[in-house]
Amino acid sequence: MTTSKSFRAILPCLSDEEVRRLQAWSAENCAAATVFRESECDVWLASKERARSREAFLRSVRGVLKRLAINVTRLRGRWLVLAEDSVVRSEAARRATAQPTPPAPAVPPPCHAGEGDNERIIVLSGGPRHSHARAVQVLKEE
Repeated sequence: MTTSKSFRAILPCLSDEEVRRLQAWSAENCAAATVFRESECDVWLASKERARSREAFLRSVRGVLKRLAINVTRLRGRWLVLAEDSVVRSEAARRATAQPTPPAPAVPPPCHAGEGDNERIIVLSGGPRHSHARAVQVLKEE
């Protein structure tokens, strides 16, 4: 059985929002990845930390796409193939430097609600790998 750490998936054209969700998931869960438009489809190149068979990637990638609310009903035939790890990593690095990702939206600094409200607003954010996970929490002070 042939295995690889990397794969190439040919996906039907995705919306901008679907591409953003896939890129965010890839940044969090893949060693290297890129998504780009090629002809009339989108291509997802990704590299994971451990080698897997094509069948294992098929199952896990299909599940990821479903969790990201990306339609998988049009995936037919050999839409996913194993790829050479060094090729995927170099292509992902090349595309990352050629098309820098837009900066994350500015998050306002922590501030206090009105005087006497006994509420404090705290901006919560993850570490560098969790930059897309931000929230605001309102605390009642007694």
